[in-house]
Amino acid sequence: GSFVVIRQLEQHVDAFNDYCHREAAGLRSFKGFEGVDAEWIGARIVGRWKNGSSLTRNPDSPGRELDNQFTYGAEDPQGLHCPLGAHIRRSNPRDSLGTDIDTQLRISKRHRILRAGRSYVLDKGEGTAAEKGLLFIESEETPEDQRSSPLSISTLITPPPA
Repeated sequence: GSFVVIRQLEQHVDAFNDYCHREAAGLRSFKGFEGVDAEWIGARIVGRWKNGSSLTRNPDSPGRELDNQFTYGAEDPQGLHCPLGAHIRRSNPRDSLGTDIDTQLRISKRHRILRAGRSYVLDKGEGTAAEKGLLFIESEETPEDQRSSPLSISTLITPPPA
């Protein structure tokens, strides 16, 4: 079976950007990191540049195109380009869970999520900060089937606040 989720997820965009700026400023004091900026930090956390190009193929600066035809196991097994803890790498590890690439890709494709999202900004009135976030709809396996999967989607879906 499968189910559909529709969710409006508030994200603390300004706090994330502030964090990236602080971390970049701290890293710039180390030799070899003088050129680090907030976009570089954010890309390491997410696993993609803001324009959608991957760190796997574009580790130093954004590429010109969105690229999805890459594999971590073959192209970046140690996470030197796209960190092992990056959001997209944890959410879709592709071929990086074992040495048999064909089997890993087959397992990865078996537990896919169909998801479409749009960012939103909700004006809460004068003197109040606007709410920013993501409104998305997705279709996926039943929670029971998903838990048996090595590719749990817990990094994408969090329970709503109580």
